[in-house]
Amino acid sequence: MSNTSQQLKQATIKNMSSNIWKMYAVTAANQAFFLMPIIVLFFQENGLSIQQVFVLQGLFALTSMILEVPSGYLSDRWGRKPTMVTGSVFGICGIIMYALSTTFWGFLVGEVLFAVMLSFYSGTQDAMITDTLIELDRVEENRRAIGQLHFFGLLSQAIASVIGGFIATLALQAVVWATLPPLIVGLALACLLSEPRRHKHRLKTSGGLQH
Repeated sequence: MSNTSQQLKQATIKNMSSNIWKMYAVTAANQAFFLMPIIVLFFQENGLSIQQVFVLQGLFALTSMILEVPSGYLSDRWGRKPTMVTGSVFGICGIIMYALSTTFWGFLVGEVLFAVMLSFYSGTQDAMITDTLIELDRVEENRRAIGQLHFFGLLSQAIASVIGGFIATLALQAVVWATLPPLIVGLALACLLSEPRRHKHRLKTSGGLQH
């Protein structure tokens, strides 16, 4: 094998290996839900009744459930990276809708957009880890890597919830806007992922992003 071929192979392996830490960072960024502890208060501050809040949450759950299987099919057919990048765009648009809306229907659009993001990431993030490790012939690391992926996601949620509570003392609207920068970082990192070959032995998992 020529030096050029060896260098190319090493560069490919290096880029593929970086998927692991990038996915940890993407997951942490996407789950920095600063608005989670104050979302009901935020809706009520904008004039929504508690019944309307329950309707929004129900429609969010319904949208996520309906999109669960189609998003998995899209991930298998279209690719892990494109699915996650598209999901991030939907999530960013959803947060912007939250921040700019003052009516039930505006918040409904935000809920649907954010549900699309979470559905597009659910399972796909695990599949990206698994496909990457198969490509690197390191499949024995899969369980640990996926465990760490969800650990960083849950840790990010916990930290963001505490920080969000402090930001809320300034303004509830500020908490919503604070959720936007991490999502933009997540989108940027998702764009830097290397697409591995796809393997068909996985199903969607229950360890996806949580709202």
